[in-house]
This record gives sequence, C-alpha cells and structure tokens, in this order.
Amino acid sequence: MLTLKKYQNEIYSLALSLVYDSGKAKKAAVKAFEKMPSLDEDSPEIKLRLFKNLLSGINAFSIKKKKNSCGDFVSLAKKRMPLFDKKVFVLKYEHCFTVKDICCVLAKDAEKVKISMLKSSKIISDYLEAQKNEM
Repeated sequence: MLTLKKYQNEIYSLALSLVYDSGKAKKAAVKAFEKMPSLDEDSPEIKLRLFKNLLSGINAFSIKKKKNSCGDFVSLAKKRMPLFDKKVFVLKYEHCFTVKDICCVLAKDAEKVKISMLKSSKIISDYLEAQKNEM
C-alpha cells in the first residue's frame, strides 16, 4: 500500500500532462496500477514498470488538444510533437528521468531517445521563434 501512495501522484501527473483530461488521466493511472502483479515490494523497478504500463496504455487517440490562450509556450509546443517525442519530453523534462530510464520505460534504444529529445527541442525552439516573430 505504501508503494501505491508513493507513486500515484507521479503516475497521474504524467497521464494528465499527456492527455489534458483529468477523467482520462485518472482512468489511465488506475489501469497502470491494475497491471502490476504485486505492489508489496518497494524498488526502483516498480516506478519504471508503472510508467511503462501507463505509457503503453496512452495512444494518440486518447490525447485531447489542450485549449490554452495564455503564454504557456511549452504546452502549446508540446501539442505539435508526435506522441513518442511528447512521451520522451515529459519523462525527461517534467519527471527528470535519465536517458537510461526512458529507454527502459519506452523500450527504445538510447539513440532513438536522444534523437527524440533533439527533435522536441527543435519543435519548441521553432515555436518560440514563430511566436517572437508574431509579436
């Protein structure tokens, strides 16, 4: 039960940052925990398995475009990212995962993750440049 309380906010936060809908985020987080065989132990692998379960259940069709008229540039730029790049971005910059942990969670090699991080940075940079030119 301790593990459940320890990780439920992080799992929900990740889901919410991807789907922008509290109901869908809650359902996705619950499903991530349901897929776990046992939550009695407390180890670093538990967190990675929970994130992996959550991200495997999130697909492009469950993502709702966030309506945002204020200056939250990162959220607006994230909407332009492909799903995989968005997952990598959120894990790296919003949840402070290492490249190694991202590779484990997403079952991808380090090169693909690093390329995704570069693409995400480029998307945000291009978006900010476009906004600067509009002002």
